[in-house]
Amino acid sequence: MLCPDPTGSRLRQEDSPPRIVEHPSDLIVSKGEPATLNCKAEGRPTPTVEWYKDGERVETDKDDPRSHRMLLPSGSLFFLRIVHGRRSKPDEGAYVCVARNYLGEAVSRNASLEVACSSLCSLLLRDEAMDGEGERSPLIRPALFHVSIRNRSI
Repeated sequence: MLCPDPTGSRLRQEDSPPRIVEHPSDLIVSKGEPATLNCKAEGRPTPTVEWYKDGERVETDKDDPRSHRMLLPSGSLFFLRIVHGRRSKPDEGAYVCVARNYLGEAVSRNASLEVACSSLCSLLLRDEAMDGEGERSPLIRPALFHVSIRNRSI
């Protein structure tokens, strides 16, 4: 049976709106490492998937072939390497995937991507820090320890 749809195309009885069947999970990833935020959607016709980070659409290799982010055929978002710097943290944030077809859209749960040790490490690696009086003072760097284990019979 065919029913008209408001967009002017014909709605088939077997068509269905998108639904998310695999939601992304929170990730903690090291800088420079690859990562994948999973998302899988079902619907008929097959929905298209887009990703949003902190409310902004994520640019992938589909938009820019030089991008370090790839939209996989499954709908997952693959990072060739996590980009994270002192002033720029383009990959860290809250992500959602949105699946769409002509019958509607489905939005996944939020998933956060955090760079491992981002806040503590960036604090410890700064060359200078502000002291309590607003003056620049050298930061005390953590001690480095060398540990060696000797084979001995007991």
